[in-house]
Amino acid sequence: MRGTVLDGRYRLDALLGHGGMGAVWRAYDQRLERHVAVKVIRDAAVGAASELDSRFRREARLAAQLLGHPHIVAVLDFGIHRGVGEPATPFVVMELIRGGSLSEVAAREPRLSIAQAVEWCAQICDALAAAHEAGIVHRDIKPDNVLLIGRSSGAGHGMVKVVDFGIAAMADPERTRITRAGEVLGSPRYMAPEQTTSERLPDARVDLYSVGCVLYELLTGKPPFEADNALGLLWAHAHTEPEPPGRHREGVGAELEALVLGLLAKQPGDRPADAATVRDRLRSLVAGIAPAPPVEAGGEGGGKTEAKAEGRVDDKAEQRAELARLHGRLAADRERALGADHADTLRSREDHARSVGETGEHAEAARLYTALAVDRARVLGADHLDTLRSRANQAFHVGAAGNHAEAARLYERVAADRGRVLGPDHADAFRSRNDHAWSLGESGERAEAALLYEQLAADRARALGADHPDTLGSRFRHAWNLGKAGQYVQAARLHEQLAADRERVLGADHLDTLGSRHDRAWNLGESGAYAEAARLHERLAADRARVQGPEHPETLGTRYRHAWNLGESGERAEAARLLAPLVVDRDRVLGADHLDTLLTRACHAWNVGKAGQYAEAARLHEQLAVDRARVLGADHPDTLVSRACQAWNLGEGGHSAEAARLYAQVAADRERVLGPDHPETLRSRENHAVYLRAALGG
Repeated sequence: MRGTVLDGRYRLDALLGHGGMGAVWRAYDQRLERHVAVKVIRDAAVGAASELDSRFRREARLAAQLLGHPHIVAVLDFGIHRGVGEPATPFVVMELIRGGSLSEVAAREPRLSIAQAVEWCAQICDALAAAHEAGIVHRDIKPDNVLLIGRSSGAGHGMVKVVDFGIAAMADPERTRITRAGEVLGSPRYMAPEQTTSERLPDARVDLYSVGCVLYELLTGKPPFEADNALGLLWAHAHTEPEPPGRHREGVGAELEALVLGLLAKQPGDRPADAATVRDRLRSLVAGIAPAPPVEAGGEGGGKTEAKAEGRVDDKAEQRAELARLHGRLAADRERALGADHADTLRSREDHARSVGETGEHAEAARLYTALAVDRARVLGADHLDTLRSRANQAFHVGAAGNHAEAARLYERVAADRGRVLGPDHADAFRSRNDHAWSLGESGERAEAALLYEQLAADRARALGADHPDTLGSRFRHAWNLGKAGQYVQAARLHEQLAADRERVLGADHLDTLGSRHDRAWNLGESGAYAEAARLHERLAADRARVQGPEHPETLGTRYRHAWNLGESGERAEAARLLAPLVVDRDRVLGADHLDTLLTRACHAWNVGKAGQYAEAARLHEQLAVDRARVLGADHPDTLVSRACQAWNLGEGGHSAEAARLYAQVAADRERVLGPDHPETLRSRENHAVYLRAALGG
């Protein structure tokens, strides 16, 4: 069709791609003298030709409602090309986007950051919220239908635009199912179960399911389901539960994983309520995800790999700084051109504040959000959602800058106002209460934070259900803060109950279930129930090795806690026996200078000494002291501890004079580093005297 002029206006110049719905061409609008994209639709995708004229007129009005949305590729025109002796050919004219699709970006960058994946899907949901409100269901959300602009490779989040909303408006929904000939119209990898199995026409929740598929793939590098053919994929969507994404990607938090799995629910009624709700939850999540540089594929450490990574971090830092400068200039220019109170000016100021926060300048971001909240309250009203959001972001950055007590005060007020404006059971009201409690805990008020989380868990259970991920999350934070407040027995009891409920809801092998089992065992150990804690950690280590792998850091950490508690229970020789191979494993997996490797060596040496093998323990502590001095510094408290332990084991092994000499040196160094009245300084001076007297035969 190259060279064909559609509707006497659009000349098809170059084929850009093709898919199940038709072919996309780069075209030239001869009337307005501009380049556009034109999708020529296969007649099978839109139904009988006799229906086209009326459907085009109807759906053109719907698609026109989406014009100007920042995350939707604008549909500029519809038409039906009727060539001489040719069947009627429908087409859609769209803005030409110069950028790749998400599928192309993911192929180039298989380890996208979690923040990028979440932000892009939030933007997709923003587009869907507008479309669904206009009565348009896309029914074919997939990475190929999401274009990315404003981002060079690896630079910032960029902005996505969803394409083919015009096609969605035109398409006959009955034709997105399996045809009589067995042809699948749509994208089986991203299709909701009801698109092929339901007797009723699919509603907007099919798009939410597809977003879940896209987000899963961006997070893990693989789709939630794979099969040899389209029918196999459709069967999997209908009958197979997806593996939690956290099993394929570290760093996927419990709330994000729960949201992904909620989007992938088989029954539409089990998915989130609407696209706007998903958008807001994703943006709340991405606000708490620290920007992270990409991981060097296959890197095992060492100078060359670290130098590359450091270079990329510097590049990203500069790109984030440049983005903040761009948003700052745009906000200033819009204020000059449009006025300080114009909606676009206020939105640019919000973009500026957010990008400043992404550079790590949280204090400055807090200042910008504070000023923005004041102006939005004046222009839009104190209870406007944008005003409340600015205040919440102000609180976030105040906390990120280190002032958790002030952040808690700000969040408390935002939570109260959101509860009053939106209702006490609204997701944003619950979220602000969560952030208030979290900030209070970080400020040191653990007992008060635990009380707030207890109340929040009860309210979420009433409003959302006892098994809702947010309810379980609040119960976790309640128990966690109790433990941090020193109420170990009560915390262990709550973690035990939570582990049982998470196992029932999420499964025995879910990472959150394993995490609750760990927290129960940890609190028992801190309470002094060492033998029981050791038993629980032993069983958990075996399960983590099976689920996460024997070399996973959490598996190694659980093995450490098993051995530590065993030693504290009096089984020193057995603890030392378990720790010796763990030292080797952590050295191999993490590196000899990793802090966890050094800690394991210290625990091993300590238990060797406590088992009565003083000479061997002194040798191990001496070697560890040398390595800690090299890695941490000669004056680091851990280095000084290793030197003191070496001296103690020498003294207990009968070398009192040498022990006294070493304790004298440690006491002098601790006095210089920690101060003369520090308990460790005083203890070293006391041990110096003890072993000096022993050396004198007293």
